[in-house]
Amino acid sequence: MPNRPVIGITCQLDPAEGVRDPNRINGTHRLPDDYARSVWTAGGTPLLLPTATDPEAAEAYADAADGIVFSGGGDIAAHLLGEEPAPGLGKIDPLRDVFELNLCRLALERDMPVLGICKGIQILNVAAGGSVIQDIPSVVPKPIQHVQKAPVWLGVHMVKVESGSLLAEAFGSLTFRVNSFHHQAAADVPEPFHATSHSIDGVIEGIESRAHRFAAGVQWHPESMCESLEEARRLFRALVEAAQVGAD
Repeated sequence: MPNRPVIGITCQLDPAEGVRDPNRINGTHRLPDDYARSVWTAGGTPLLLPTATDPEAAEAYADAADGIVFSGGGDIAAHLLGEEPAPGLGKIDPLRDVFELNLCRLALERDMPVLGICKGIQILNVAAGGSVIQDIPSVVPKPIQHVQKAPVWLGVHMVKVESGSLLAEAFGSLTFRVNSFHHQAAADVPEPFHATSHSIDGVIEGIESRAHRFAAGVQWHPESMCESLEEARRLFRALVEAAQVGAD
């Protein structure tokens, strides 16, 4: 039996009230179980990666994993985008942002398989040199509802996927419905990445790299659809299969 590849998963961080300094993390790490369950079901061993401020942590985490999932969460700090905060910017956690951007850049340098989910696609895009829409309703003309009021497992809006893309292969279709819980999105997508999926209002829903063996991000939450949707399970299997090379 082949070794199960270790898939690191970044965690959400609920900061404690009070002062936070650059050398200390105060708060509670948490992660919906859907992430770990989806990785395990796909054949990987999930490893939760807490936010760390030590600059050596990213390298240690990358050494311990064969692939990485960058999970969802709050907004990216505007100053890390080189911008001023827009009125619609929500809660930020700059310590997590810096940690994940460093880890993502290292993973891309090493050509580790990576999958960005929701905030994770934005981290992936910024780490590669791209930008983010701080608040979709403030920027996108006539946006559809990107923060659904339906159950988390239900796909509510359509996305169109580029033919021949990793996402098209995983989902077996060029159009399908996804769940949606975000008000930020990838904006300018730098090479070697390109946008492979959009919603009807033009918002980027998926990006992929042309230069890495597996580096992709989706704006929706496939981990919450895995129990009911085979196509979502195939996406995690594709990640795990790419990571298997490092595990054997």
